[in-house]
Amino acid sequence: MTLLDMQRVFSRILTDKAFQQSFINGDAPSPAIYQLTERELGILRGLRWDRVGLQAELLAHRRLEVALKALPLTGLLLHGQLHDQLDRFCAEHPPTPQAASPVWAEATRLCEFAGKLIAEGTLRPAWARDLIRYERCVLDLTVSSQSAASAILVAELNADVGRPPAGPDDLVPVAGPHAEITQFSYPLPDLIKLLRSGGLPDDVRPLDLPLLILFYKSPRGPVQVVRINEATAALIGACDGDRTIAGVAEQLSRTVGSGAKARTRVAATIAQLRDAGVVGLRRSSKAADSRPGPF
Repeated sequence: MTLLDMQRVFSRILTDKAFQQSFINGDAPSPAIYQLTERELGILRGLRWDRVGLQAELLAHRRLEVALKALPLTGLLLHGQLHDQLDRFCAEHPPTPQAASPVWAEATRLCEFAGKLIAEGTLRPAWARDLIRYERCVLDLTVSSQSAASAILVAELNADVGRPPAGPDDLVPVAGPHAEITQFSYPLPDLIKLLRSGGLPDDVRPLDLPLLILFYKSPRGPVQVVRINEATAALIGACDGDRTIAGVAEQLSRTVGSGAKARTRVAATIAQLRDAGVVGLRRSSKAADSRPGPF
């Protein structure tokens, strides 16, 4: 048995009370899962179980607090309910060793666990599922190296192009993985504002139409969050690094129109997205100073 295998067994003893009790009762774990020798079983059964129990309680509480550091709004809403489900969380999500940040790893496990419990009705309110997805989007973009690289490359593209007098046939808008659009069912901006002020709404109904929120990472700042409409979401989706601004306007002509005013609106929106750092602009291959897209 490798040292890693031994760590996995001991981690489960600390985090799964039913598994721990099986050792106390003298039951051997399934050999299909853990290949323990008799000597190793003897070492584990010789543990001081009073101390193991205390350490298990401390570890469970620490895991919850570490996860909620990355999910502060979820903590405001669900801390007490999640605390009551600690044993189940630890049993279903043992802290297996991995290279990722411990905070990100625990928060990711807690998001998955809480989402499952909300779906089955164990945790309430139902709109907490949207809140968890909201904070998960922010967390993933914050810690992702791919997101950080994308934000930097977009900033570099925009610095290279600057504000040239190029026309829509010469510039190609490029979106990257530092920007993500997510759909929600509840009025999250209002709910978050109320939650931060210490309030808790009693009855929240789903929206008639989905709410679209754009999350995007800036090179040197926090993740930005902006509510957008379907037209802006479609425009960002059309900024694939292949179409020029004129090509994006043509792609969207069925929804925004095909006249000069419509093309001007598309160009103006792209300029705003460019200024915000959501998209980068590079010269097309037709331009003299062409360069490949970063994504």
